[in-house]
Amino acid sequence: MKLNSQEVFMIKSALENSNIKAKDAIFVAELLKKVNKELETQAEKEGITLPAPAGASVDQMAAQAQQQMAETAAKK
Repeated sequence: MKLNSQEVFMIKSALENSNIKAKDAIFVAELLKKVNKELETQAEKEGITLPAPAGASVDQMAAQAQQQMAETAAKK
């Protein structure tokens, strides 16, 4: 399946604005990494300059999710 940058951006927006369970946080963070990479690739192919992301990076969010899950597991 081939998607253009607008379609990939829509998927990214949907992921970022969806409510997820804590157990799915790492999966979603990894998926967002892939979607962001695809968006960058498509934007480059189409000659589009993307704005710098605001706030925490996906890598930071994934690390925080992993830490929170480890803390939750330690409490059980």
